[in-house]
Amino acid sequence: MNNEHRIAEEAVRESEQRWRSLTEALPQLVWSATPDGACDYFSTQWTEYTGVAESELLGWRWMDVLHPDDRASTRQFWTDSVAGRRAYDVEYRVRRHDGAYGWFKTRGGPIRDSNGDIVKWFGTCTDITDGKRAEEALRESEQRWRSLTEALPQLVWSATPDGACDYFSTRWTEYTGVADSELLGWRWMGVLHPDDRESTRQFWTDSVAGRRAYDVEYRVRRHDGAYGWFKTRGVPIRDSNGDIVKWFGTCTDITDGKRAEEALRHREQELRKARNELEKKVAERTSELRRSEAYLAEAQRLTRTGSWALTVATREIVHLSDQFYQIFGLDPERGTPSLQTVRQLIHPEDRSTAAEIVDKAIRKGKGFELDYRIVLPEGTVKFIRVVAHPVFNTSGDLVEFLGTVVDVTERKRAEEDLRESERRYREGQIELAHVNRVTTMGQLTASIAHEVNQPIAAAVTNADAGLRWLAAQPPNLEEVRDAFVHIIKASNQASEVVGRIRALIKKLPARKASLDINETILETIVLTRSEMRRHCILLQTELANGLPRIWGDRVQLQQVILNLIMNAIEAMSEVSEGSRVLLIGTGADTPDGVTIAVRDSGPGLKPESFGHLFDPFYTTKPAGMGMGLSICRSIIEAHGGRLWAIANAPRGAVFQFTLHQDHAS
Repeated sequence: MNNEHRIAEEAVRESEQRWRSLTEALPQLVWSATPDGACDYFSTQWTEYTGVAESELLGWRWMDVLHPDDRASTRQFWTDSVAGRRAYDVEYRVRRHDGAYGWFKTRGGPIRDSNGDIVKWFGTCTDITDGKRAEEALRESEQRWRSLTEALPQLVWSATPDGACDYFSTRWTEYTGVADSELLGWRWMGVLHPDDRESTRQFWTDSVAGRRAYDVEYRVRRHDGAYGWFKTRGVPIRDSNGDIVKWFGTCTDITDGKRAEEALRHREQELRKARNELEKKVAERTSELRRSEAYLAEAQRLTRTGSWALTVATREIVHLSDQFYQIFGLDPERGTPSLQTVRQLIHPEDRSTAAEIVDKAIRKGKGFELDYRIVLPEGTVKFIRVVAHPVFNTSGDLVEFLGTVVDVTERKRAEEDLRESERRYREGQIELAHVNRVTTMGQLTASIAHEVNQPIAAAVTNADAGLRWLAAQPPNLEEVRDAFVHIIKASNQASEVVGRIRALIKKLPARKASLDINETILETIVLTRSEMRRHCILLQTELANGLPRIWGDRVQLQQVILNLIMNAIEAMSEVSEGSRVLLIGTGADTPDGVTIAVRDSGPGLKPESFGHLFDPFYTTKPAGMGMGLSICRSIIEAHGGRLWAIANAPRGAVFQFTLHQDHAS
């Protein structure tokens, strides 16, 4: 018995050894489990693939190497198979030793004894990762193909090897208004034009039978009942053995092309009819073109405008009009001159600048405008205006410059004459303003004399007092010192008055500077105080504090203020009843400057005079010249301001003007 037992054990060991050798030789991952489902063996391929020792996989721990998303479903499958004592077939993902997951097809079956009881479970895990990838690639390929067919402008279809259509793109169904299911097989021919169905069926049948490409044109009924022409092409798809496995094809809408063909036929007929008329018109247009060329040449001559063309690559002049030759004093009989020859005619002082501008325009491919002088061989100097435009080829490369030259000599001379006239006009204005100031100062002789005599008289009085204090015994030097201080003060006061008068009378060019307008007004008032007292005029001032400084010529602005004050004095001198009030005010009423207003209580202005007050030689005074207010407006406008007049309430007039502030200050 012992011997038989040893023989049996040896046989079992050999059997297990053979079984293990067999499992190790298999490409699959092999496993076994006890009847209750606990795994008790994993082949070397299992442990090598997962990188996990067999001892860590036994029992139910092998599920730890499954993908987390597959564990619950796999456990349920395995549990149900063990409980139901039936074969086990499932797919899941297993974590490889490098962390990646691979797909496996796992099959397991029960091993039963003679009584039918399960004594063991054996199974294999077959790597199907490549298959899964192929399936995914196939699905993606089919999806891309369908996406492509839906994106194509053509109507796309496919058919089985026997010619029965099994797919129509969305464009097919949208165009025909027929569902895909009603087009499958051979029913798609129901949407063809009745005159095209039989011939199309024959073409398609012959192509399928002959296993050759299919190319035909037919009309398809659109969803609105109209028929459109389509060019249909189909090709067979073959396997490695050359057998057809599929037909694919497209239907391209050629309705517009068919219409164009029909239109072309009609057009050819019309063209043949029109050809004779065209030849006649060409002859007429040729004659007109010759006349136009003659007119253009005459127009260029009259406007002293010439035309030219320059090739960029070679810097070669390829065209010059007759007038160009005329302007530059060139002889057309001697041929087209070079660019260098033309440049030599440019005035030496303008030559380098002109060449630089032209060369820069060529480099940048941009048009240009240019003014320069030319010197003809006999020494005549002309002023030239050049305008040029670039010409590009279809590739966007600069190839030529086309341009005109205009003789602007007369215009330049006229401009110079105009500048000279403007200079003389400005000088005349300055002279006139000076005369106006001198005239005004003449009217203020008594007032000025009073303003000068006052400090002189005060100085004399203080000098007499000083002498008396010196003659006293002992001399009172303190009183003498006070007398001298008062003499100096009075002398300075007289000097300031004289200085202001000299500034107003002296003829000097305009000198603008930063000014305090209130200070400028007060200096002017000093010269007119005696005149106001003589005419019993009450002076009031409302000079705003904190005004911005203005930018202007002190003498010119004082002339304006003086003129407006004197006009107000003269106007109020005629008033016999009521008070005579002169109000001078300033304010910051404009966003970037100040406003000055001179108000009087005189008789006021007539409504019809407001539109002419500032016109030259217009006056409301019996002995007036009519230049004062015109000069005042010119001065204010030259300062960027505005001068205007309005009625005062209850009577009188208001003259106001604005001045810009000195932003630099």
